[in-house]
Amino acid sequence: MKNIIISIFTIYLLSSCLPKADEITLNPQSSDYAIEKLNVPATFDFKNSKEVKISVSILNGVDKPLKSIPFTIVTEPNGEVIFTGMTDQNGLVEVSKDLGNHIKQLSFKTDMIGIPNSLTVNIESQKATFKIGGSKPVTSMFVENESNFSNAREAFSTSSDGFEYEVMGKWNSSGVPEYLEPVNETITTEFLQDINSSLPESKPLTGTHPEYLKNDRPTTLVLNEKAEVWITFVHEGAGWQNSLGFYKFDPKAPPKTVKDVDNAKLVFPNVSFPGSGGGLVSGNKVKIGTFDKGEAIGFFLLANAFQGKDAKVGSGYYTHFSHSELNVEKNPDLRRHFVILDDTKSNRMLVAVEDVSRENTPIGSDNDFNDAIFFVTSNPVKAIENPSIPPMDTKETDTDGDGVNDTRDEFPKDKDRAFSSYTPSKSTFGTLAYEDLWPSKGDYDFNDLVLNYQFQEITNAKNEVVDIKLKTVIKAVGASFRNGWGFELPIDPSKVKKVSGQSLPNGLISTSANGTEAGSKNAVIMVFDDAFDKIKRVGADFINTVAKQPYSQGDTMNVTVELTSPVASSTLGAAPYNPFIVVNKDRGKEVHLPNYKPTEKANTKLFGTLDDRTNPSKAIYYKNFKNLPWAIHIPVSFDYPYEKTEILKGYNYFGKWAESNGVDFPDWYLDKTGYRVPENIYKK
Repeated sequence: MKNIIISIFTIYLLSSCLPKADEITLNPQSSDYAIEKLNVPATFDFKNSKEVKISVSILNGVDKPLKSIPFTIVTEPNGEVIFTGMTDQNGLVEVSKDLGNHIKQLSFKTDMIGIPNSLTVNIESQKATFKIGGSKPVTSMFVENESNFSNAREAFSTSSDGFEYEVMGKWNSSGVPEYLEPVNETITTEFLQDINSSLPESKPLTGTHPEYLKNDRPTTLVLNEKAEVWITFVHEGAGWQNSLGFYKFDPKAPPKTVKDVDNAKLVFPNVSFPGSGGGLVSGNKVKIGTFDKGEAIGFFLLANAFQGKDAKVGSGYYTHFSHSELNVEKNPDLRRHFVILDDTKSNRMLVAVEDVSRENTPIGSDNDFNDAIFFVTSNPVKAIENPSIPPMDTKETDTDGDGVNDTRDEFPKDKDRAFSSYTPSKSTFGTLAYEDLWPSKGDYDFNDLVLNYQFQEITNAKNEVVDIKLKTVIKAVGASFRNGWGFELPIDPSKVKKVSGQSLPNGLISTSANGTEAGSKNAVIMVFDDAFDKIKRVGADFINTVAKQPYSQGDTMNVTVELTSPVASSTLGAAPYNPFIVVNKDRGKEVHLPNYKPTEKANTKLFGTLDDRTNPSKAIYYKNFKNLPWAIHIPVSFDYPYEKTEILKGYNYFGKWAESNGVDFPDWYLDKTGYRVPENIYKK
């Protein structure tokens, strides 16, 4: 009996310390919380991230769409992967991603030969637009002045050996020749795929196609009849700004030394894409002349010779020649730098170059022979045929037949799955932090339930979502309530085939056979129904919120939502979708992010009671009498305040951010100089 009396008295004392609901409602200015003295605009939604529409368009040099081009989108400056996919029949991809306010730039990345491998753009008006390729490429690095052509020298000695070449004309500040043909060559996805099979990025040719490097394989071209000849730029995969040219010679008396190389002309002063120091477009074409029957053509590459500052071509590090015996390596087995392949489909001779000294390994040369790629064509088309030239590899391996090569297919044996995208990224977690006293206000420490999350959307070759995977771990429970957590997807529950990995042992949540919550209009995925099942107290009243108490590591949960059929990412919206907690096993008591709608299971009779100022007619949800929320979403792993320490005392600019309607200090949550009060933020 004594224990019962003490317990009742304790409850009375605790409850007497709480403010009364009518006092809060009638006199909201009477408060001990600094955060309640802020003048937060009624329209402010407390979003620390924005939904960014990412648009990717990939064109060839004649402005035709390039389909089936795989690529990745990463955040800058850390290069965190958020999206991987492939262009559709129109050369397009559009997707929306939830990105932190601190992210200002995104980059396009691809290892697909024939496509610029990197382009960075600014996020403007919640859009990131990538236009890759085309006859007039767009680059964030510069705006090209096509009329700014430099006066080039007639000849230039590139080495002490006395090698000299002539220039074919002038070029602009990026090294783009003024003497390009008026119409670019048409390059197709199929042609690029064959090149990728033949010369895969970062894979030594000595391993993938050693037959290309045999001594009897030609590295020069001999004319079978009189013909006009063109060289067309396809790709550069180098960090250097190389220069490429050709030389004419008598195949019966080939050059034995560098001094023997004459009739040399510089074709492309700067073999570089827009965005990597140049301005060439795949398909840029130069006529190099008319050649008589029996004449031969060799090629030379000046390694890192283009001087961007003055748009001049210097001597570079060294010169590579088609005639391997003229090259710089001491080891004769490593002197080869040119490979020629026959594309029998298009009557093109592919010319591929390794630009770094092959003795400079493993730091330098990767021996993939795709640092500079061109092709040679002639009129008549058969004038440069040679049966000794090996054919291109046209056998891309696609085990599951989904149209994605095995080397780029994350699921090479599954025709329904190809790529993965992530929120916030492949290598980071975001945080959801809740106050659980709704509809009464809490203490604004936002640590009653803190969990980290990472969503992975698995997509097919059409960039449609087939699975949603969630990895989540509870970081803190600064409360005694037995809270659950889940999220709502904006699709019918029948669209979900199966949910696995949930923790619902307490009988609170009624689920359908597929694992979604029964009786809901949209697909509601309850992840756990009691946080204390997934993180244990270790001698502490609260978990991981009180100083000097033992730290408890939460269990990592892995939840998979398999869809019955692929769904467009635009239909799902951006992760983390609509996350919410269920308070203390009361299914009707939900707490959502501000202005996110409740599920059908919510007890709407609680709206507008105590401190809540939800007004569905004005699309206002889960905000209190001072326009403050009960939940916040942080797009990074959030370091939350200590118990009973309001967020304003841990983060110096939270208040200025809120009062400015999100304009000032939108990255208040980062660990930047002066942003935090470390002694008020929880540490293990």
